[in-house]
Amino acid sequence: MNMTVSLLYVDGCPNWRVADERLREALAAVGRAATEVEYVQVSTPQEAEAISFHGSPTVLVDGLDPFADAHTPVGLACRLYRTESGLAGSPTVAQLVAVLRSPSESLMTVDHAVLDAQRRHWQEVFRANQAMYGTNPSSPALQTLELFAHEHCHDVLELGAGQGRDTLAFLRAGLSVTALEYAPGALTELTRTATDAGLTERLTALVHDARQRLPLPDESVDGVYSHMLFNMALTTSELESLAREVHRVLRRGGWHVYTVRHTGDAHHGTGIPRGDNMTEHGGFIVHFFDQPLVDRLAEGFSSAQVIPFEEGDLPRRLWRVTQQKVTGPLRS
Repeated sequence: MNMTVSLLYVDGCPNWRVADERLREALAAVGRAATEVEYVQVSTPQEAEAISFHGSPTVLVDGLDPFADAHTPVGLACRLYRTESGLAGSPTVAQLVAVLRSPSESLMTVDHAVLDAQRRHWQEVFRANQAMYGTNPSSPALQTLELFAHEHCHDVLELGAGQGRDTLAFLRAGLSVTALEYAPGALTELTRTATDAGLTERLTALVHDARQRLPLPDESVDGVYSHMLFNMALTTSELESLAREVHRVLRRGGWHVYTVRHTGDAHHGTGIPRGDNMTEHGGFIVHFFDQPLVDRLAEGFSSAQVIPFEEGDLPRRLWRVTQQKVTGPLRS
C-alpha cells in the first residue's frame, strides 16, 4: 500500500533535522525505506492556520498529523512531544514506527490470545484491590452528570463500570443505571456497596464483554458513559462495532460521553507493542486514540466535543469526548 509522508518545519527551528533522521530510520524499520518524504517549510501564521500546523517539526502520514491533540496550539513555534524520556523536540523512532505502520499491517500483528488474557488480568487486579480507584467519582463522571441533568437524561448505560465509583454517583443523582463490566468480582463489589447505600433499586449490574452485542433493546437509554473503556484492549474494528452498538441503544438525541488516553500521553509509543496502536504497560494494554480515530467512531453522531484533561500521577493524558445521536439506525 502506498503511503505519503511529509515533514513540515519552520526555518530556524533545528528539531526538524532530528525528526528527519528518526523518520528515515523509522521508515526503514517498517520496510518503507524507498518512501519519498515531502519537505514543506511553513513561513507565516496564515499558512500555519490554513493547514492546522501544530509547530515544527510536524510529520504528516497520508495527510494526517498522528501526534495532534486538542491542546497543542496552531502556530510557528518549535513543537514539543511527550516521549518515554520526557518532553522532546521530535517523536522517538518507536513513536514514528507505530504511526507509519498501515492499519492492515498493524492489525496483522495483533495477538488476540494476549488481548483475551486481559479479562483474567483485570479480574485478578480487582480481586487484589477491593477499592482500586477509591470511592470518589472521577472528574469526567461529575461533568457528565451536569450534562445528563441539563439534558434530562434518566436512563443511563455505563460501560466498564469497574467497582462502581462513577456508577454510585449516577445512582445518588437519581439516575437509573445499567452497569456493564467483564470482571465479575468488580460487579460483586459494586453491588455490595450499592446495597449498603440503599441504591440497588435503580441499578442493573451485568457481566458483559464489550466486544459482544450490548444486552439492551434499541433506543432504550438516554445516555451512555464510559471512563477509559474505549482505550482498553479493543482493536479498531471492535471499537467500530462498539460505537455502532452505542448508537443503536441510544434514543434519538441521546448523549455518548467517553474518555480515552490519546497519542499525547507519555506512554504512547513505549512499552510492549500489541498491534493496532496498542501497547502494554505493567500488564495493562492500552489503545491510544488520535483525532482520526475519534472521527472514525462518530458516524451517526454530532461533531464530537473533545476536551483534554489529566488524571493520576504520571499523569495520564486523556480526552473527554462528548457527542449526541443525530441519526436513526446505521448500516452494519
